[in-house]
Amino acid sequence: MLVLALRNGTPTPVAASLEYGAADFSLPDESRTSPRKVPIIGPWLLRMIRETYLVGADLTDPVVSPAKYPAPGDFPSLLVLTGGLDTLRHDMRAFAENARAHGARVTHHEFPGADHAFTHYKPLATARTAIEMIADHLRTAYDTGAGGGTGREPGTEAP
Repeated sequence: MLVLALRNGTPTPVAASLEYGAADFSLPDESRTSPRKVPIIGPWLLRMIRETYLVGADLTDPVVSPAKYPAPGDFPSLLVLTGGLDTLRHDMRAFAENARAHGARVTHHEFPGADHAFTHYKPLATARTAIEMIADHLRTAYDTGAGGGTGREPGTEAP
């Protein structure tokens, strides 16, 4: 929805929180690896997503693969949370680094030892920390009025 809002010129959120997502569905499944023998998100699940939710879609379209958005500095303040065992961590890490390099405010945190959906599974300390980080990120954005698609602190100019 964020990419659609940016593309259409409609209002954007003041911030976005991205947990264990896929930023680039055009990447080959072989690029998604995990130290786990059987990770939660394996090639079979990615194939199922492409063959059901994304059937017929252009996997390079930024609506499907936000990493392909041509102006990532336009993103509002981003919180990107990844799990150190999640097969999707590689493209989310690259997404965060690219958005930051283009001027977006990005906080990226990786939870070592956590796999996909770590906000919903044990250890509870990881889930609690992630949820608190999300709340703090959104609270700060709403309290300061930051975001709105500029990707920069209010009152600052583009680099």
